Amino acid sequence: MTNWTEKSTQRVIKKPFRKSWEATHNARGLRRKIGLKCVHKDVSPHPENSMFLRFSQVYPDKSPTYFLKEPHFEMVYKCYVCGWLAYFAILVEKDYALKILKLRNGVSVYVPPRSEWEEHEGIKKQLEALGYVGGR
Repeated sequence: MTNWTEKSTQRVIKKPFRKSWEATHNARGLRRKIGLKCVHKDVSPHPENSMFLRFSQVYPDKSPTYFLKEPHFEMVYKCYVCGWLAYFAILVEKDYALKILKLRNGVSVYVPPRSEWEEHEGIKKQLEALGYVGGR
């Protein structure tokens, strides 16, 4: 396995994805350098129509259901206002994919912990309406 340094942090992501994504070196794996906004402005006029990471999945070899045959991450973001999903496939170095898979204890799917989204008022209101938050 590769010894990761700060200088090599972007080398784990293959071109042309380096402009938009950065390696986190934790269970999350990758993060957008610039936040995502929902494209449905007519449905989501809210000033904070940011999209949130719904889940990510790492494939150290190839995806069994997708055409990519190289190590990659599949990152799925969701708009909390209209429910629109944005899907990204980002090619990475195999060593990095294996490192993240190890950090995830061999589980390829990562779902952000509650602490990442519980403070967002829009998401909190939706979950309260569904009975997930609020002491029920």
